[in-house]
Amino acid sequence: MSDSREKTMRLTRIALLIAMNCISAYLIIPLPFSQSPIALQTLVVNLVAFLLPPKDAAITMLAYIGIGIIGVPVFTGGTAGPGKMFGPTGGYIWAYVAAVFLMSWFKGKQYSFRRYALVAVAIGIPVIYLGFGAGLAVFMFSGFVKSLPLEIEEAAVIDGCGPIRTFFSVVLPMLRPTLISVGILEVMWVWNDYLLPTLVLDIKKYRTIPMAIQYFRGGYGRVELAPMMACIIIAIIPIIILYMTCQKYIIEGVVAGAVKG
Repeated sequence: MSDSREKTMRLTRIALLIAMNCISAYLIIPLPFSQSPIALQTLVVNLVAFLLPPKDAAITMLAYIGIGIIGVPVFTGGTAGPGKMFGPTGGYIWAYVAAVFLMSWFKGKQYSFRRYALVAVAIGIPVIYLGFGAGLAVFMFSGFVKSLPLEIEEAAVIDGCGPIRTFFSVVLPMLRPTLISVGILEVMWVWNDYLLPTLVLDIKKYRTIPMAIQYFRGGYGRVELAPMMACIIIAIIPIIILYMTCQKYIIEGVVAGAVKG
């Protein structure tokens, strides 16, 4: 009797959270200062991970996705069908399954969560840098690509090139100055960044070069000036060599990636 009741409660929780997912897809709060609204479904997804064990959480999201695939309009904005799930914007919905499973699993690992979190942050900080640095790269690449004459791509198509070969054989070689300039600017930023690693890393286990240099400052205003200056010189030598080697490409890339009127 107890097992039957527990099973009924489990299925009830799953059904209620599936219904909440379906309803919350319609609850969108527009923001006057941003094109991206607040979707309450994100909060419900976190609630699924908090209330259910990993297996049940994944089943809940898979059931929600299945309801939308068969044609019930339960996706964001009242959309439905396999076209939504397998289209260009369907990836984030599939990611909900992995997200609720991992969040629920971490919730059950309370004693080892700190260890897992430290490893995740140490491995994930390159991903954070990719996200922050993507804006500059997209701005410069899009500006350069927009300035390319369409006749070049049309000539490549006439010569028998498909879209992929046109990109790698025609467009990508022309992107070389922009590629190099973006690479240099991003490397210089990441190499010298102090704020982001200080915010997200455990400074007792992981330290970047700027963080290590900061430790030469002691308490009560004491500064180990000689070793600090030596470390600064050693740290900037690779960037200086990189910049001097590729400096001619920086101006070319910035000019090529500028939006032309």
